[in-house]
Amino acid sequence: MGNDLYRVNTEDDVIEEEANAGNDTVQSSIDWTLGRNLENLTLAGNLRINGTGNNLNNSLRGNRVRNRLEGEAGNDTLDGGRGIDRLFGGDGNDILVGGQKNDELTGGAGRDRFQFNNVNHGVDEIVDFDPMADFILLSESSFGTLTRDEFITIPNLDDLDNNFRRGVVYATRDGDLAFIDRENDIELTQLAILQGAPELAFQNIQVI
Repeated sequence: MGNDLYRVNTEDDVIEEEANAGNDTVQSSIDWTLGRNLENLTLAGNLRINGTGNNLNNSLRGNRVRNRLEGEAGNDTLDGGRGIDRLFGGDGNDILVGGQKNDELTGGAGRDRFQFNNVNHGVDEIVDFDPMADFILLSESSFGTLTRDEFITIPNLDDLDNNFRRGVVYATRDGDLAFIDRENDIELTQLAILQGAPELAFQNIQVI
């Protein structure tokens, strides 16, 4: 009973955890899939390794290099960390955080949220954004608040009018998502590419 931490570094390691016995974390330096009754997985070290969740609401976090994270079932939170990562939410309502570098994010089934914590953390590719179900999350500490007038759609990012001083810009031709804040010396900075250029509205943007 309790919130346990397990460290694994070989395929021979075995973890046995009882149901409803706390919120438990596995720290792994090898490819790892969470077993039954385990909630969280953190990838450690400097190797390109992968992590997979289970049917619980998991928290999966990558390391400083290239990782593949798969949430499987449950409402999961996936954070790629510092490498160039591929994140797959799977079933459930998931939160995907690419982290630093240019990451590939696939929400899967459910109402998924794609979270951006910093303006300068690379350009992520969102593979399956569904405007009827999914959201873009922006960290208030980095992006500030956002009003309806601070969201604009244009054909291409190059078409942005100089009079638009601050806010989120979505280019409908290629699905390019960007942010600008001229008052704070942030020039137009691309955050993501929404594959297939789906429709995007102010209602799809949330500040957290």
